Amino acid sequence: GVAAALLAAAASVRRAPVFGEPLWRGATGALAAAGWALVTTIAVTEARDLVLTLPSPPPTGDEWAFQAFRDEVLSARVAARGALSMTASLVLAGCATLLLAGGFLFREAFHRWLGIGLFGIVLGKLVLSDVWRLSRLQQVAVFLAVGALLLGAAFLYARHGRRIAALLSDAPKRPPAGPLLVLLAAGALASPARALDPSAFRFARELQGVASPGLHAVEPDRELFASSRGSPGSLEDVRIEGPGGAEVPWVLRPVPAPEPGRAVEGAVVDPVVLPDGSVRAVVDLGPKPPRHGELRLDLAGEEFLRPVRIEVSPDGRRFGVLAEGARVWAVRDVPGARRTWVRHPPSEARFVRVTILPGAGDPPRILGASVAAGEGGEPPLSLLDLKVPVAVRSQDGRESVLDLDLGAGGLPVEAVLLAVGNGAFERRVRVFGSEDGRAFVPCGGGVVFRALPGKDGRQPEGLRLAAACGGRRHLRLAIADGDSPPLRVTRISAGWRTREVVFRATDGGRHVLLSGADVKAPSYDLAALLARGDAGAIVPVSLGRREENPRFREREEARPFTERHRGAIAALLAVLFAGLALWAARLLRRPGHGG
Repeated sequence: GVAAALLAAAASVRRAPVFGEPLWRGATGALAAAGWALVTTIAVTEARDLVLTLPSPPPTGDEWAFQAFRDEVLSARVAARGALSMTASLVLAGCATLLLAGGFLFREAFHRWLGIGLFGIVLGKLVLSDVWRLSRLQQVAVFLAVGALLLGAAFLYARHGRRIAALLSDAPKRPPAGPLLVLLAAGALASPARALDPSAFRFARELQGVASPGLHAVEPDRELFASSRGSPGSLEDVRIEGPGGAEVPWVLRPVPAPEPGRAVEGAVVDPVVLPDGSVRAVVDLGPKPPRHGELRLDLAGEEFLRPVRIEVSPDGRRFGVLAEGARVWAVRDVPGARRTWVRHPPSEARFVRVTILPGAGDPPRILGASVAAGEGGEPPLSLLDLKVPVAVRSQDGRESVLDLDLGAGGLPVEAVLLAVGNGAFERRVRVFGSEDGRAFVPCGGGVVFRALPGKDGRQPEGLRLAAACGGRRHLRLAIADGDSPPLRVTRISAGWRTREVVFRATDGGRHVLLSGADVKAPSYDLAALLARGDAGAIVPVSLGRREENPRFREREEARPFTERHRGAIAALLAVLFAGLALWAARLLRRPGHGG
């Protein structure tokens, strides 16, 4: 679009009365040169994309897989750099020939100079780059093709210039393109919107219980996530068909967690590191402290695992132990494997002294702290119980490996929950994911623990691991046992935050949820409407059994024109290059014919 605008501007200035002035002639040349430079860049870029084959991208949201994908893309580009360089040279030479021929045919000296200059760039690229980087076969091909184009352009320029120019001067002028473009744009804008086509969707599930108009909600199950063709957890390919075939707007949103309460910042006083490696600080909550049951710490450190002692005092002089044994931790290079908050019995004390006791890793520095009521819970999870496999010990006997099969890909797993039969323990765990069960990449981890019994007999524990595995079917847990006996894992569950599909029915009656199509994500205004305020009652409905959509029609994969006719295009180019080469050879045998 920018190239067309620049060329149209150049043409407009050229037709203006001011074109005779040197300044405006220079402006016209600059506009035209910039426009043709953009056109040439587009041609080179598109041609290089046609000859470059890249690996398939991983699912959206998987950071580790995209790092590996980036390396694969770089390797593919390096392997194809010869073909890419040859393609760029051939396309540049073709563009130079077209500029030279167009400038000659339309009697435009400026475009002839552009073509000659671009040919100079091509020859410089051949001598300075291609001759050193291309294989022998690629060198022969690109030199023959560019040479043929040069000779063909020279022959046209020298032999048939006057005749073609005369024909063009007598030809009727073409109508301006502006009105035609306006008509085409108006036609495109006036075309009717595409209605929902159920034949593109492989699966259908009835939404049971839609008896009246209004907002309804249904919880998507494991089967719906697994059959979706969108990115894991997005349900981008889902459409809802209402009575009469109308498309029903919907939005996917997480079920809200219990309100955790407002956090109140405290002033951190005297953060110190004690001789035994403990880290201690006092948090002053002010003269009117709130009732609190959760301490949230801002800790500086990449990897640590330490128990926490919490003491409280009304005056900052005499402290009593409120809670002890909860852990804070961070695992280096594992996104999401970090926990820096602890829960404790309710308190209204102004001063909270927190001591991060000795443990693994360097002592983390306490940068800040806040308290909250601690009455809110974790977001609700949809759980999938997995078969507990037999643990495989590493060769050095210091690690246990558990390989898990989710049964299907596409599940938006965010956490792994364990049940362990051991008494007190504390272990680092890394989580890996795989599409095929063979090549695994890191995707989560954390620390599982069960503390020793405290004075009150309680044993604080944490058995949940972060695991953002991008919809991969296979998971692997690597438990670092060290010299301790392996854990007796009795139960494993994969979980993801519970979501709901909220849709707005205009009529009661039969509604069908369609999925399993290669379509783009829909765009409705329902999400914005729900975000603006309370939408009233939302009626829960249930999701029926998945069935094959009887209206589904298998469609041939849409491919570009160049992919569908690769053989014909290759043959046409071969004939064109062969004809130009023969033509050039004929000119060489009769050097005086064109004098």
